[in-house]
Amino acid sequence: MRVLSLIISTTLAVAVSFPAAAADVRERNATVASGKMERLFVHSDYGTDCRGGPAPKIALKTKPKNGKFGTAASVEVVKRDGHKCDGKKIDGIGVFYQSKPGFKGTDHVVYQRGTGKNAFVMDVTVTVK
Repeated sequence: MRVLSLIISTTLAVAVSFPAAAADVRERNATVASGKMERLFVHSDYGTDCRGGPAPKIALKTKPKNGKFGTAASVEVVKRDGHKCDGKKIDGIGVFYQSKPGFKGTDHVVYQRGTGKNAFVMDVTVTVK
């Protein structure tokens, strides 16, 4: 019984020590006007029939230091030259940023788009003019 406990404990310690898989991180840049709420990106999912699915969930990971981040229902026009869905309007979720009044410079926001195997992290540098 004593040997079995030692083996189980060692196995658990080894299993816990493996690092988690690296997240899919996508770095992006956006430029906005100071003090104005502006849409940075729209995220949507659609199938081969060009019909939109449920909008992906957005989870804020790092708040901007010099402004506000928000989300709202939005419409995306698919832009994929030669694709049968090119030009189609798909419902999605928009991500928005608004700087503090009078702020000019760069800000930074990180959020996760979606959950599960299709999730990825957006690491956005915002230039405020």
